[in-house]
Amino acid sequence: MRMGSLKGDFARLVHELDGYARFDEALSSTGTKSALDPAALWLRNCKSDHDSCRYEGQDQPTLPTRVIDVGESSSVHSPRLLETNGMRGEYLTLSYCWGKAGNFTTSSENYKSLLEKIPEENLPRTIREAIAVTKALGQRYLWIDAICIIQDSTEDKLREITIMDQIYQKSTLTIAAAKGDSAQAGLFAQRDLRRRWPAPMSEAFKEGMPADDGDFIFRTAKKSRYGLHELDTRGWILQESTLSRRLLIFGPERLEWCCLADWVSEEHPETWNQSAHYNQSSGIDNIHNFRRWLGIQKLREDDRRLREVYYDWTLAVGNYSSRFLSVERDKLPAIGGAARAMSQICPMTYVAGLWREDFHNGLTWFVESRAGYDFGRGTRTADSIAPSWSWASRHAPVNFYHQSIIYGPLILLVEVQDVRIEPALGYHDAFGEVKDAKMRLLGCMKEVHVVRRSPAEDEPSRNIPSHQRFAFAISVDDLESAQEIGYIAYDEEPLEGRTVVSCVPIIVLRSPSPKALLCLGLVRDEARTSGYRRVGLIVILDLEYFGDTSGDQFTNSRKIIAVF
Repeated sequence: MRMGSLKGDFARLVHELDGYARFDEALSSTGTKSALDPAALWLRNCKSDHDSCRYEGQDQPTLPTRVIDVGESSSVHSPRLLETNGMRGEYLTLSYCWGKAGNFTTSSENYKSLLEKIPEENLPRTIREAIAVTKALGQRYLWIDAICIIQDSTEDKLREITIMDQIYQKSTLTIAAAKGDSAQAGLFAQRDLRRRWPAPMSEAFKEGMPADDGDFIFRTAKKSRYGLHELDTRGWILQESTLSRRLLIFGPERLEWCCLADWVSEEHPETWNQSAHYNQSSGIDNIHNFRRWLGIQKLREDDRRLREVYYDWTLAVGNYSSRFLSVERDKLPAIGGAARAMSQICPMTYVAGLWREDFHNGLTWFVESRAGYDFGRGTRTADSIAPSWSWASRHAPVNFYHQSIIYGPLILLVEVQDVRIEPALGYHDAFGEVKDAKMRLLGCMKEVHVVRRSPAEDEPSRNIPSHQRFAFAISVDDLESAQEIGYIAYDEEPLEGRTVVSCVPIIVLRSPSPKALLCLGLVRDEARTSGYRRVGLIVILDLEYFGDTSGDQFTNSRKIIAVF
């Protein structure tokens, strides 16, 4: 425990509330007026002071197709569903976990009745409390996916999903329900303020200690882990958090505020250093690094910051790929809104989770091997949701060979001749679900023989990252005299024994040491008459295996390779 003198706003607050008992009562829940008043202040300050947090400079954007009209803050009438018909105004959005059961949804059957009245007694706790927060912040309109989209209408769902990026970007504020895993969990948290706030000492306890007026005792709470919430494990939530210019986060113990210009909380009501409070292994800081690009003017093709954009995208994808999606086919649609928003800021072309202008680096993803992770999940299903060369084809956490992105200039060994995407039925652009995709490469191809080995047999001198020790690439058929030339990080559970994989070099890594070739590992696509599918990322440590990659012999040996 630590002694200190309480000053400033909190000292005045305790005095005004006439003692700690009333102070405790006023802030015992994140849903009390005293707890929500700072949130209203944060919103007012952001709207008046942060130019970067305004959507294209607009204070009155066009409302979504439908919103919930919660009424005036002082009114008692029931909320209702409102068809906006091009109306302009401010509105809030809700980001939350539906859960397995118990959510309230709009259907074709109840649609007309909801235009008259939404029965609050039938709403789950999270939605009821979101309506209360909207009123407390002096706002009238609220957008919630379950109610503002007709859930049994495929046409309506597809139409609204394709404008999801605009809905969250134009929102004045997104309410983030971060303390539970279902719509029944609610926003507001009860908390023991002795764990979080200063409390006055009793005279008996002060014996033998300085007894100056205004002394308070602090109880040290367990280390804060800002940014780590249940929401951060859900796939759809990533783009909702990324696209929102302002987030009011209702966590299990506190209120937090995050906008494009600031991050504050109840405990840190002034601007504070975010990086000091992140749990670095969580990747949450990567998401907020990515968010900052949404507050800038459109970049030009020669802008050096584009390399940073590509890098932050790969970090966001790594975070996203480890999140849960209840419908696996949502893998691309659930991040498509974020991609569409990025394409409007940067001169980039999106193709099935990768960027055409950074395709070489985008191909260097690999499936991570993590403690407690079932590697078999990475297996690509027959009913594919993405081309094999896209990270989205795997239901598994992925990472990227970031040396190829950070260090440059790069030596590229393959030309991407063409990339074709066929959107799935109902989607009309590249940001949704993909029915089929094909890329044509002009590159060199050689076969390597792969033998699976246990980690205990790996030579430390190879400097192979532990998460990539799945197998080694072997250069010749005679295994007795075979030379190990590198390793392969498989995209799926590899077969036992020796297999043959076609190796296509993509990039020469010149730094850091050791130098290496990054290559695609391909096999024939049995489902097609011609072409290949990807099975892994190969790192060739023996640079002589492909000869002089800058010479005519290498160039003349290249051929067209179709990969699906």
